[in-house]
Amino acid sequence: MYLPFFCLVLFSCGKGGDGNNTQPQKDPQISISDAYLFEGNSGTTSFPFTVTLDHASSKIVTVYYSTAEGSAGSGDYTSVSNQLLTFQPNETSKTININVTADDIEEADEQFSVVLSGPANASLAKSTAVATIRNDDTKAAFNNTGFDAPTSYPGYSLVWSDEFNGTSLDASAWTFETGNNGWGNNELENYTDRKQNSFVSNGNLIIEARSESYNGVQYTSARMITKNKKFLTSKKE
Repeated sequence: MYLPFFCLVLFSCGKGGDGNNTQPQKDPQISISDAYLFEGNSGTTSFPFTVTLDHASSKIVTVYYSTAEGSAGSGDYTSVSNQLLTFQPNETSKTININVTADDIEEADEQFSVVLSGPANASLAKSTAVATIRNDDTKAAFNNTGFDAPTSYPGYSLVWSDEFNGTSLDASAWTFETGNNGWGNNELENYTDRKQNSFVSNGNLIIEARSESYNGVQYTSARMITKNKKFLTSKKE
């Protein structure tokens, strides 16, 4: 008896017709992280922003970045515009550094943004990063306009003065009075010896009253005396 034999041959066909069942690579998505740092007291502080791809790519990926003002202006940081950031094949993370100008003057926290645009071989998932410049200072901004006490009076000569040179109050001449004692006129503030309430700067003694909760009261300030440290007698010439 003769039995017929059938052979079935199956062929798989990919998009390219080369027999490989491969899918086209999906372009990655780009994201940028926020930054939240203290400003610093001198020079500049580098604020890093991490830019990432959600997966590696065999292609070169590029994107542009620029800064945008918020409560922080261009004088608070080094602004940039349309700078190119490039990811080489298989790179997934890059860092953008923006320099923030540091100072020693107390001010509120401020913000600016870094904005991504114009991606190539990728799309944008998170295109804007917010930078928060945190205040780390206690010195109040001031100028020297106003009243200056006379350095002499007719018939009198100056025997002592404090020009507040240096960086701190002269402890041999001054004593802090501290506490919340009501003093002579039922004052509401708590007097402290903290730098937040008094400091010496550029030949000036700065006393700063602050609205804040401290040791059970809602205001703070500073007061100091020369009692038992300076003994002076005015003598008319």
